[in-house]
Amino acid sequence: MDHEELGESADVPKSRDCDVSKINYMYAQYVKNTQEPLNIGDVARDRRFPWTNENAEYASEQIKSLLCSPIRNGKKDKVIGVCQLTNKMDEATGKIRAFNRNDEQFLEAFAIFCGLGIQNTQMYETVERAMAKQEVTLEVLSYHASAAEEETRELQVTAATAVP
Repeated sequence: MDHEELGESADVPKSRDCDVSKINYMYAQYVKNTQEPLNIGDVARDRRFPWTNENAEYASEQIKSLLCSPIRNGKKDKVIGVCQLTNKMDEATGKIRAFNRNDEQFLEAFAIFCGLGIQNTQMYETVERAMAKQEVTLEVLSYHASAAEEETRELQVTAATAVP
């Protein structure tokens, strides 16, 4: 699908009025700790978290709906990051609405993809470091293994006289 086709088929808002420096990352921390997805339809009305009550006015202005999912490593035994989506926009009305089960499944699939990508990058970096170490080791061994022709003969003579 070309960019022009996409632009014609959907009215995508140009910008969002949200100061990302003020986003509360406690939800992401919660998801990291529980290792479970979090879907909040209306952040202002959700009272499960103490930090929601602390700054309810500002939070309700910035974030209305929220969806977070853990990013796991390939073995799925460790959370290595968190995907956090805020304020789902209704395409028809332009209003913010709650995330649904389909959104949860999509974000979960995206988080799996991110986890595999991050793990592959980490493994590639590990292999690169190991190869660099191996190259240095081979250079050092080659340097120490090289000897002049005279030194080689002296070693052979010494070895021959030492062996009965």
